[in-house]
Amino acid sequence: MLDAAQAYAYGRWPEEFCSTFGVGYAPKDGRAFMEYCKRKAVDTDLLIELGLLKRDKEDKEKIYTAFRERVIIPIRNRWGRVIAFTGRYIGTNDKAAKYINSDNSEIYTKGDTIFGIDRASRVRDAANVIIVEGAPDVMRFNILGYDNTVATLGTSWTDHQFEQLKKYYQAITFVPDSDVKEGELFGPGFIAVIKNGAEAIRKGFDVTVREIPFAEVELTDEELKELYPDGVPDDAVKIKPGKNDADSYLKTAVDFTSLSEKYFIVWLAEKRFFEADSIQKERNAVSEIADLLRYVKDSLTQSQIIEQLSKRLSKFY
Repeated sequence: MLDAAQAYAYGRWPEEFCSTFGVGYAPKDGRAFMEYCKRKAVDTDLLIELGLLKRDKEDKEKIYTAFRERVIIPIRNRWGRVIAFTGRYIGTNDKAAKYINSDNSEIYTKGDTIFGIDRASRVRDAANVIIVEGAPDVMRFNILGYDNTVATLGTSWTDHQFEQLKKYYQAITFVPDSDVKEGELFGPGFIAVIKNGAEAIRKGFDVTVREIPFAEVELTDEELKELYPDGVPDDAVKIKPGKNDADSYLKTAVDFTSLSEKYFIVWLAEKRFFEADSIQKERNAVSEIADLLRYVKDSLTQSQIIEQLSKRLSKFY
């Protein structure tokens, strides 16, 4: 499986980057890690406290390795010290979680930790910090030269995490995953930015959004038959929007700089008016946008936002 792990990791990120970043591999047989720790006389209770080893819920005497058959990505603190890990499953068990993180411990708390802060805090010439959805997206931006990129290890940004960012940056650019959710207008990526972007505005950040285009996914024969029960015409649309993320989409720095950048408030207004199917929902949208505008203290920025709002929302009327 080591070959499979290397193929996966080097297929996503350059080999040299994986080496310097500290990307590793946890084998399927967890005994290898346990035996290594035993040889090094590492305390078992400490490893359990750190979440690297776990006790079986039924048999407390039974101990097993938390990370197995996973590509391992280190999580570092502000000073670059490894405090936890995130692991990407590469096995064949469909029930296994795609990603798992270390448990909270004395040195790691998910709600306090910012992935990528060790690099981002050392950047001195960046105008803003880029916020993406997950660790692989941060790594992609790092490869392209954007060390001013961070992510949480969950979905929501906490007050403490925003306070940490405020020490280094005044402006934030969100780059959400473009994804779809059946029965919903917006996928999880957009929903997260709607929430986190509004909170960042209230905390005094200048906030913008760069939206990744949706992937184009071919419709299956079954989907085509469902759409065209009487037969698929020659000019039928045979693609649908699919999930796209920074790690998959961005291959060069130009791929990022070519993404249209919008003020968060303008971006949010477009989303709200797109989903508004009643006058009351439009009123709610106006109220939400007006409330956020109160937190924009720079008069020039506020004027630009209002001007763009008037232009872009005119298409809804």
